[in-house]
Amino acid sequence: MAKDIKRVITYFKKSSDDESLVGEIPLPENIDISRLQKIFRVDENNPLYECYPIGLEESEYFTDTFDISFDFDNFEYFAECYVDE
Repeated sequence: MAKDIKRVITYFKKSSDDESLVGEIPLPENIDISRLQKIFRVDENNPLYECYPIGLEESEYFTDTFDISFDFDNFEYFAECYVDE
C-alpha cells in the first residue's frame, strides 16, 4: 500500500510554562516543494522531511499563497510532514 506524505504547519504556545501543541494547519498535497526548498534555504535534493521553523520572512509565502494568518506574539510555527498510512 502506498504511503502519502502529509505536510502541515504546526503551532505551539509561546510561553515559558506551556509550550504545548495547539494545532495543525494542513497544506495542499500539490504544494510546490521546490518553492519550499528555497524558502527554507535547503538543497534542491532535500525532500523536506524534517521540521522547519517558520518566522516572519517564511510566513509571507503561506499567507500570500494559502491565506494563512500567523500570530507570532503568541505562537511558534513549524513546517512539518508525516506519513499517512
